[in-house]
Amino acid sequence: MRIFGLSKLGRRAQHVVKDDARCAELLGVECGEEFDIYWWVLPHDEPAWAGYYSLKAKIAPLDESHTIFRLSHVTVAGHWHELDVEGTFEFCVRQIMENRYHLFFG
Repeated sequence: MRIFGLSKLGRRAQHVVKDDARCAELLGVECGEEFDIYWWVLPHDEPAWAGYYSLKAKIAPLDESHTIFRLSHVTVAGHWHELDVEGTFEFCVRQIMENRYHLFFG
């Protein structure tokens, strides 16, 4: 996972992801209190320069102390859909890695 900037949440995400090859195309960005995750998109039969990052998921705190987070993803229609994933930040990142909803990896 590529991390934009040196953020606290970014370092925590990197610690969970480690060297998982599936995450090589991910970009994590701390935006305010939430952590946004972008996927690299390369349109079919296009050159590499035509690729772009597309917002795919976010992990946002549910409490003021930032101990409980919720994982959400962007639907095809471009709306946020909250998943039934709540827990620590690291737990939410692991849920992306486990991909039990078949939303994050092919």
